[in-house]
Amino acid sequence: MGLSTFTITDEDLVSTIAEFQATIRGSRQEVGELQRLTISVLLEDDTMWLTLQSMTTLKYHVHSPIGGLPIIDIVRGMGEGELVIDGLGTTTALLVGLERATYLPEQRTMGSCSFLVTGLPI
Repeated sequence: MGLSTFTITDEDLVSTIAEFQATIRGSRQEVGELQRLTISVLLEDDTMWLTLQSMTTLKYHVHSPIGGLPIIDIVRGMGEGELVIDGLGTTTALLVGLERATYLPEQRTMGSCSFLVTGLPI
């Protein structure tokens, strides 16, 4: 597991940063659609879980104009941020899915994050 970060900077230039250990679980992309990247995450404590919850985009719409780049309307959530995955690369993305199920010793949990990649696919 490499160390990864997801950072969203708002219009007041205040950044919210989530740092976590990540393992790639899967990536898929259909022709004409944005890449969806799913990673397993090790969350060291509940603070990181709450931070990721606050960064999750719960409702969005993707518009695909003919011959143009996709346009994403954020309905509910913080929106686009910078995703850096150690050993894989950097891109921009929306955090669109977050779950956790397994509890480990010392308040750590395993979960998964799903990102909609809005920048270059990684």
